[in-house]
Amino acid sequence: MPAGSISSHGPPSYSRFFTLSILLIFSIFLRPVSAGPRNYTIDDQLGDEITSHIPTYAPTFAWATQDCQGCGVDPDKNQLFDGTATSATFMPDKNISSNTVDFDFNGTAIYIFFTLFYNEGNGVTVNTECNFTVDSEPAVFFNHTGDPTKPANQVRDYKALVFSRTGLTLESHHMKISMSDVSYHVFLSFDYAMYT
Repeated sequence: MPAGSISSHGPPSYSRFFTLSILLIFSIFLRPVSAGPRNYTIDDQLGDEITSHIPTYAPTFAWATQDCQGCGVDPDKNQLFDGTATSATFMPDKNISSNTVDFDFNGTAIYIFFTLFYNEGNGVTVNTECNFTVDSEPAVFFNHTGDPTKPANQVRDYKALVFSRTGLTLESHHMKISMSDVSYHVFLSFDYAMYT
């Protein structure tokens, strides 16, 4: 700068420094807020990730976990959500009137995931037939038929979406999964539910 020149750039003013400091602080602490819906899971054994409520299985003696000794199905635990699944075979000839899974959720949508089996060997029931009921709505029927021509103990559909219901009001809802009203054996393997 030539001698005798006057600089218009003096030391920074404290008010400008203060303003920039405040803006920096706000930018650090203010985060964008997502207003979109979020998904939550209800594991068959670990329960709801928000409420910790675990689904209710009835009758309790008719249900088995992935660690069942002597059960006809033996899923790959590494393929299951959280490594768990709860299964039952409905046996009307054993004086069981129904097998049910019940739980509550607070949301606008529900998605149910099973493991579906195709062939677990001679005499092992793999056909799935059940009803899904949200609150007091009409039941929705689901069925999956195994395939004895598939290699035994090798073909399974893990984390298979078997039921969904969207467009619910944002409030508490009751979900019931039931096997009943048939004269033959049917099976289901509940892995988890997801709600929005």
